[in-house]
Amino acid sequence: MNWLDKMNAAVNYIEENLSGEIDYSVIAKKACSSLYQFQRIFSFVVDMPMSEYIRRRRMTLAAFDLQNSEMKVIDIALKYGYESPEAFSRTFQSMHSVTPTMARISGTKLKAYPRISFQISIKGDVEMNYRIEKGNAFVIQGVDREFDLAHEEECYQEIPKLWSHLCNSGEFEKMISLADVECHKGNAYPVRACSMMTGDGTKFRYIIGVSSLQGNKALEQYNQLEVKAGLWAVFTSESVSMEEIAGAIQKINKQIYTEWLPTSKYEHGDYQQEVYYMDESGSTYCEVWLAVTEK
Repeated sequence: MNWLDKMNAAVNYIEENLSGEIDYSVIAKKACSSLYQFQRIFSFVVDMPMSEYIRRRRMTLAAFDLQNSEMKVIDIALKYGYESPEAFSRTFQSMHSVTPTMARISGTKLKAYPRISFQISIKGDVEMNYRIEKGNAFVIQGVDREFDLAHEEECYQEIPKLWSHLCNSGEFEKMISLADVECHKGNAYPVRACSMMTGDGTKFRYIIGVSSLQGNKALEQYNQLEVKAGLWAVFTSESVSMEEIAGAIQKINKQIYTEWLPTSKYEHGDYQQEVYYMDESGSTYCEVWLAVTEK
């Protein structure tokens, strides 16, 4: 089974269970990947989190039920996983801009989101530079959060907040001042971000901190993540202003997960890190380091 077949098998499972319970661990098994990896690929390909896709598809089918059946609103709410008609109504109205009761009126305008399928689009118009490097084990000490992949919207909201807190509280500068200079030669910023799967693959840990080979005693008050030695695929973003770096990282990540990874001889490993640099003009760019293993 190739990559496209695996992704479509996962989508088929989602579609078959929209009116029941969707087990996120089964989705990962269908895709033959970790849940973390599948959700990253899905969000970059579809341009929305998987949970948002599921919500939109359920509200699309709920609208059809309201207009084409005599089912009570509470029964439709239960059918699509809502414990109360109030919660269902809020979600329905946020998508369709009308209440479930109004949706039953003939001529009411509603929105529909069709099911997706994964296909390869042959472009070849944008080259993608990368390099493969063997990396030693190292330690990141900093501030971290753990996220439940069943509530993936939380990470989209909380990670920017974490960065903002570190920058505004002075914690960012404090970590930089305590960094091991020998580990950050050249034009690299001392602070980096790293994410990894935890537990049974249903959660992931995200840490912003300073790296060192064996840990820095001056940073012992921070949480610590030990990154194993291994193989890394390294991708470089375009140089932009600091305000634009988040968009540049998003762009390179989308290329990695939608273009490079599906057609390469590598699979996603346990880690992904972002290392930030300043070029000669004062602009910022980022290297995305993706832990990989050969298929």
